[in-house]
Amino acid sequence: MADTTKAVVVVRHAISFQTIDGTSLSGFFYPAIATAPIIILTHGLTLLIEHYLDDIAAAFQAAGYAALIYDQRPAWTQDVIPSTQVSDLHDAITFVTSSSLFPYPGTFNASELALWGFSYAGGHSIQAAASDRRVKAVLAVCPIVSGKKARDRILKENPTAIDTLGTMIWGDRAKRMAGEAPTFIPVITKTPETEFALLGNKEAYDFFTTANVTRWVNRATLQTLFDGMDYIPEASISSISPTPLLMIVGKNDINAYMADQEGAFKMAKEPKEWHALETDHWKHFTDKKLKAEVLKIELDFLKKHFGKDKA
Repeated sequence: MADTTKAVVVVRHAISFQTIDGTSLSGFFYPAIATAPIIILTHGLTLLIEHYLDDIAAAFQAAGYAALIYDQRPAWTQDVIPSTQVSDLHDAITFVTSSSLFPYPGTFNASELALWGFSYAGGHSIQAAASDRRVKAVLAVCPIVSGKKARDRILKENPTAIDTLGTMIWGDRAKRMAGEAPTFIPVITKTPETEFALLGNKEAYDFFTTANVTRWVNRATLQTLFDGMDYIPEASISSISPTPLLMIVGKNDINAYMADQEGAFKMAKEPKEWHALETDHWKHFTDKKLKAEVLKIELDFLKKHFGKDKA
Protein backbone atom coordinates (compact mmCIF):
# COMPACT_ATOMS: atom_id res chain seq x y z
CA MET A 1 0.00 0.00 0.00
CA ALA A 2 1.28 3.45 -0.86
CA ASP A 3 2.29 5.76 1.97
CA THR A 4 -0.40 8.40 2.18
CA THR A 5 1.28 10.38 4.97
CA LYS A 6 1.52 14.01 3.96
CA ALA A 7 4.87 15.68 4.40
CA VAL A 8 4.73 18.98 6.24
CA VAL A 9 6.14 21.71 4.03
CA VAL A 10 7.65 24.57 6.01
CA VAL A 11 7.79 27.88 4.19
CA ARG A 12 9.80 30.62 5.83
CA HIS A 13 11.55 33.84 4.84
CA ALA A 14 14.71 35.28 6.35
CA ILE A 15 13.99 38.68 7.89
CA SER A 16 15.78 41.40 9.80
CA PHE A 17 14.59 44.58 11.45
CA GLN A 18 16.15 47.62 13.05
CA THR A 19 15.39 48.34 16.69
CA ILE A 20 14.77 51.84 17.97
CA ASP A 21 18.46 52.16 18.91
CA GLY A 22 19.63 51.00 15.48
CA THR A 23 20.54 47.41 16.34
CA SER A 24 19.75 44.85 13.63
CA LEU A 25 17.99 41.66 14.75
CA SER A 26 17.54 38.71 12.41
CA GLY A 27 15.30 35.70 12.21
CA PHE A 28 12.56 34.10 10.13
CA PHE A 29 8.96 34.77 9.18
CA TYR A 30 6.56 31.85 8.67
CA PRO A 31 3.67 33.08 6.48
CA ALA A 32 0.06 31.94 6.55
CA ILE A 33 -3.02 33.52 4.95
CA ALA A 34 -4.47 37.00 5.22
CA THR A 35 -7.00 36.05 7.93
CA ALA A 36 -4.53 34.15 10.12
CA PRO A 37 -3.32 35.49 13.48
CA ILE A 38 0.42 36.00 13.94
CA ILE A 39 2.55 34.78 16.84
CA ILE A 40 5.86 36.43 17.75
CA LEU A 41 8.07 33.91 19.54
CA THR A 42 11.05 34.90 21.68
CA HIS A 43 13.47 32.64 23.49
CA GLY A 44 15.05 32.44 26.93
CA LEU A 45 18.33 33.79 28.24
CA THR A 46 21.23 33.10 25.78
CA LEU A 47 19.06 30.74 23.68
CA LEU A 48 19.08 30.87 19.87
CA ILE A 49 16.52 30.04 17.19
CA GLU A 50 18.05 26.58 16.77
CA HIS A 51 17.19 25.73 20.38
CA TYR A 52 13.88 24.34 19.05
CA LEU A 53 12.23 27.74 18.52
CA ASP A 54 12.13 27.08 14.78
CA ASP A 55 10.33 23.77 15.41
CA ILE A 56 7.66 25.51 17.47
CA ALA A 57 7.16 28.23 14.85
CA ALA A 58 6.76 25.55 12.18
CA ALA A 59 4.19 23.72 14.33
CA PHE A 60 2.16 26.91 14.68
CA GLN A 61 2.38 27.46 10.92
CA ALA A 62 1.17 23.91 10.28
CA ALA A 63 -1.84 24.72 12.48
CA GLY A 64 -2.64 27.75 10.33
CA TYR A 65 -0.88 30.58 12.17
CA ALA A 66 1.79 32.95 10.92
CA ALA A 67 4.89 33.24 13.10
CA LEU A 68 7.94 35.45 13.55
CA ILE A 69 11.09 34.36 15.38
CA TYR A 70 14.38 36.18 15.88
CA ASP A 71 17.63 35.92 17.78
CA GLN A 72 17.96 38.36 20.63
CA ARG A 73 21.13 40.38 21.16
CA PRO A 74 24.03 37.96 21.66
CA ALA A 75 24.63 37.33 25.36
CA TRP A 76 28.23 36.27 24.77
CA THR A 77 29.31 39.72 23.58
CA GLN A 78 27.30 42.15 25.73
CA ASP A 79 25.18 42.59 28.84
CA VAL A 80 21.66 41.19 28.60
CA ILE A 81 19.47 44.02 29.89
CA PRO A 82 15.84 42.92 30.35
CA SER A 83 14.37 46.34 29.59
CA THR A 84 16.30 46.42 26.29
CA GLN A 85 14.96 43.01 25.27
CA VAL A 86 11.42 44.13 26.13
CA SER A 87 11.98 47.23 23.99
CA ASP A 88 13.18 44.97 21.16
CA LEU A 89 9.95 43.00 21.48
CA HIS A 90 7.92 46.19 21.07
CA ASP A 91 10.02 46.85 17.95
CA ALA A 92 9.28 43.36 16.60
CA ILE A 93 5.58 44.08 17.03
CA THR A 94 6.01 47.41 15.24
CA PHE A 95 7.90 45.67 12.44
CA VAL A 96 5.18 43.14 11.66
CA THR A 97 2.28 45.58 12.08
CA SER A 98 3.75 48.37 9.94
CA SER A 99 2.92 48.22 6.24
CA SER A 100 5.91 50.43 5.49
CA LEU A 101 8.37 48.12 7.27
CA PHE A 102 7.16 44.56 6.79
CA PRO A 103 7.97 43.00 3.38
CA TYR A 104 5.29 40.26 3.28
CA PRO A 105 1.83 41.86 3.30
CA GLY A 106 -1.32 39.77 3.10
CA THR A 107 0.16 36.80 4.97
CA PHE A 108 -1.51 37.31 8.37
CA ASN A 109 -4.01 39.43 10.27
CA ALA A 110 -2.12 42.04 12.32
CA SER A 111 -5.16 42.73 14.50
CA GLU A 112 -4.79 39.22 16.00
CA LEU A 113 -1.25 39.18 17.37
CA ALA A 114 0.02 36.91 20.14
CA LEU A 115 3.30 36.82 22.05
CA TRP A 116 4.91 33.48 22.92
CA GLY A 117 7.83 33.64 25.32
CA PHE A 118 9.91 31.01 27.08
CA SER A 119 11.70 31.50 30.41
CA TYR A 120 13.29 34.97 30.48
CA ALA A 121 11.28 35.91 27.38
CA GLY A 122 8.14 34.65 29.08
CA GLY A 123 8.72 37.51 31.49
CA HIS A 124 9.39 39.85 28.56
CA SER A 125 6.08 38.87 26.96
CA ILE A 126 4.25 39.63 30.21
CA GLN A 127 5.99 42.97 30.54
CA ALA A 128 5.44 43.98 26.91
CA ALA A 129 1.77 43.02 26.86
CA ALA A 130 1.09 45.05 29.99
CA SER A 131 1.68 48.28 28.06
CA ASP A 132 1.17 47.30 24.41
CA ARG A 133 -2.47 46.84 23.39
CA ARG A 134 -1.44 45.66 19.94
CA VAL A 135 -0.90 42.34 21.74
CA LYS A 136 -4.13 40.31 21.83
CA ALA A 137 -2.87 37.18 23.65
CA VAL A 138 0.13 36.11 25.75
CA LEU A 139 1.54 32.58 25.96
CA ALA A 140 4.17 32.39 28.72
CA VAL A 141 5.97 29.05 28.95
CA CYS A 142 7.98 28.39 32.12
CA PRO A 143 8.33 32.17 32.57
CA ILE A 144 10.78 33.96 34.83
CA VAL A 145 8.49 36.19 36.89
CA SER A 146 10.86 37.61 39.52
CA GLY A 147 14.63 37.80 39.65
CA LYS A 148 14.29 39.23 43.15
CA LYS A 149 12.60 36.07 44.43
CA ALA A 150 15.39 33.98 42.93
CA ARG A 151 17.93 36.22 44.68
CA ASP A 152 16.05 35.96 47.98
CA ARG A 153 15.98 32.17 47.65
CA ILE A 154 19.76 32.09 47.21
CA LEU A 155 20.15 34.36 50.23
CA LYS A 156 17.97 32.08 52.36
CA GLU A 157 19.85 28.95 51.32
CA ASN A 158 23.31 30.52 51.54
CA PRO A 159 23.41 33.83 53.45
CA THR A 160 27.00 34.60 52.40
CA ALA A 161 26.45 33.92 48.68
CA ILE A 162 25.09 37.37 47.88
CA ASP A 163 28.04 39.10 49.57
CA THR A 164 30.47 36.95 47.61
CA LEU A 165 28.62 37.61 44.39
CA GLY A 166 28.42 41.31 45.19
CA THR A 167 32.18 41.50 45.58
CA MET A 168 32.55 39.97 42.10
CA ILE A 169 29.95 42.27 40.52
CA TRP A 170 31.20 45.54 42.02
CA GLY A 171 34.79 44.59 41.19
CA ASP A 172 33.74 43.96 37.59
CA ARG A 173 32.00 47.34 37.39
CA ALA A 174 35.11 49.09 38.69
CA LYS A 175 37.23 47.33 36.05
CA ARG A 176 34.86 48.28 33.27
CA MET A 177 34.67 51.89 34.43
CA ALA A 178 38.45 51.92 34.12
CA GLY A 179 38.15 50.78 30.50
CA GLU A 180 38.83 47.09 30.96
CA ALA A 181 36.89 44.25 29.32
CA PRO A 182 33.84 42.79 31.05
CA THR A 183 34.10 39.72 33.23
CA PHE A 184 32.47 36.70 31.58
CA ILE A 185 31.10 33.62 33.31
CA PRO A 186 29.96 30.34 31.74
CA VAL A 187 26.26 29.87 31.11
CA ILE A 188 26.49 26.18 32.03
CA THR A 189 29.09 24.00 33.69
CA LYS A 190 29.61 20.28 34.15
CA THR A 191 30.88 20.92 37.67
CA PRO A 192 28.57 23.45 39.39
CA GLU A 193 30.01 22.42 42.75
CA THR A 194 33.35 23.99 41.85
CA GLU A 195 32.63 26.39 38.96
CA PHE A 196 30.21 29.31 39.09
CA ALA A 197 27.81 29.55 36.12
CA LEU A 198 24.78 31.58 35.10
CA LEU A 199 22.64 28.42 34.97
CA GLY A 200 24.61 26.22 37.30
CA ASN A 201 22.57 23.02 37.35
CA LYS A 202 22.62 19.64 35.63
CA GLU A 203 19.30 20.17 33.84
CA ALA A 204 20.58 23.24 32.01
CA TYR A 205 23.91 21.55 31.24
CA ASP A 206 22.17 18.50 29.76
CA PHE A 207 19.82 20.63 27.65
CA PHE A 208 22.48 22.82 26.08
CA THR A 209 24.99 20.03 25.47
CA THR A 210 22.34 17.76 23.94
CA ALA A 211 21.00 20.52 21.67
CA ASN A 212 24.58 21.15 20.50
CA VAL A 213 23.84 24.39 18.65
CA THR A 214 27.10 25.33 16.95
CA ARG A 215 26.43 29.10 16.95
CA TRP A 216 25.84 29.17 20.70
CA VAL A 217 28.67 30.39 22.92
CA ASN A 218 28.91 29.28 26.55
CA ARG A 219 29.49 32.60 28.21
CA ALA A 220 27.65 35.67 29.51
CA THR A 221 28.73 38.80 31.32
CA LEU A 222 28.64 38.99 35.08
CA GLN A 223 26.46 42.09 34.79
CA THR A 224 23.85 40.01 32.93
CA LEU A 225 23.40 38.04 36.13
CA PHE A 226 23.18 41.24 38.18
CA ASP A 227 20.63 42.86 35.87
CA GLY A 228 18.45 39.76 36.09
CA MET A 229 18.28 39.94 39.87
CA ASP A 230 16.27 43.14 39.74
CA TYR A 231 13.98 42.03 36.90
CA ILE A 232 10.41 41.65 38.19
CA PRO A 233 7.92 41.15 35.34
CA GLU A 234 5.27 40.01 37.80
CA ALA A 235 4.98 43.64 38.87
CA SER A 236 3.25 44.31 35.54
CA ILE A 237 1.16 41.17 35.27
CA SER A 238 -2.06 42.68 36.63
CA SER A 239 -1.99 45.21 33.77
CA ILE A 240 -2.17 42.61 31.00
CA SER A 241 -5.94 42.28 31.29
CA PRO A 242 -8.13 42.40 29.26
CA THR A 243 -5.55 40.66 27.06
CA PRO A 244 -5.84 36.90 27.74
CA LEU A 245 -2.89 35.21 29.44
CA LEU A 246 -1.83 31.56 29.21
CA MET A 247 0.81 30.35 31.65
CA ILE A 248 2.33 26.87 31.24
CA VAL A 249 4.71 25.83 34.02
CA GLY A 250 6.75 22.83 35.03
CA LYS A 251 6.08 21.15 38.36
CA ASN A 252 9.73 20.06 38.53
CA ASP A 253 11.32 23.29 37.28
CA ILE A 254 14.38 24.40 39.25
CA ASN A 255 15.24 27.26 36.88
CA ALA A 256 11.87 29.02 37.18
CA TYR A 257 10.08 27.89 40.32
CA MET A 258 6.39 27.01 40.08
CA ALA A 259 5.69 28.63 43.46
CA ASP A 260 6.89 31.98 42.08
CA GLN A 261 4.86 31.54 38.91
CA GLU A 262 1.74 30.58 40.84
CA GLY A 263 2.06 33.70 42.97
CA ALA A 264 2.38 35.86 39.87
CA PHE A 265 -0.54 34.13 38.18
CA LYS A 266 -2.77 34.93 41.15
CA MET A 267 -1.97 38.61 40.63
CA ALA A 268 -3.07 38.47 36.99
CA LYS A 269 -6.64 39.39 36.16
CA GLU A 270 -9.04 37.48 33.95
CA PRO A 271 -9.04 36.19 31.30
CA LYS A 272 -6.23 33.84 32.28
CA GLU A 273 -5.42 30.15 32.07
CA TRP A 274 -2.98 28.00 34.09
CA HIS A 275 -1.46 24.62 33.26
CA ALA A 276 1.10 22.85 35.47
CA LEU A 277 2.77 19.93 33.70
CA GLU A 278 5.07 17.10 34.75
CA THR A 279 8.19 18.66 33.29
CA ASP A 280 11.30 20.54 34.25
CA HIS A 281 12.40 23.75 32.52
CA TRP A 282 13.54 22.06 29.31
CA LYS A 283 11.98 18.63 28.76
CA HIS A 284 8.96 19.92 26.84
CA PHE A 285 11.29 20.87 23.97
CA THR A 286 12.55 17.34 23.39
CA ASP A 287 10.00 14.89 24.81
CA LYS A 288 7.55 14.00 22.02
CA LYS A 289 4.56 13.47 24.32
CA LEU A 290 5.15 16.68 26.25
CA LYS A 291 5.67 18.68 23.06
CA ALA A 292 2.30 17.50 21.78
CA GLU A 293 0.63 18.26 25.12
CA VAL A 294 2.01 21.79 25.24
CA LEU A 295 1.09 22.50 21.61
CA LYS A 296 -2.48 21.29 22.15
CA ILE A 297 -2.87 23.57 25.19
CA GLU A 298 -1.53 26.49 23.18
CA LEU A 299 -3.71 25.85 20.14
CA ASP A 300 -6.83 25.39 22.28
CA PHE A 301 -6.07 28.70 24.00
CA LEU A 302 -5.57 30.50 20.69
CA LYS A 303 -8.74 28.99 19.24
CA LYS A 304 -10.69 30.16 22.30
CA HIS A 305 -9.54 33.75 21.96
CA PHE A 306 -8.99 34.11 18.21
CA GLY A 307 -12.02 32.15 17.06
CA LYS A 308 -12.35 29.15 14.79
CA ASP A 309 -9.56 26.82 13.72
CA LYS A 310 -7.13 28.50 11.34
CA ALA A 311 -5.79 25.40 9.65
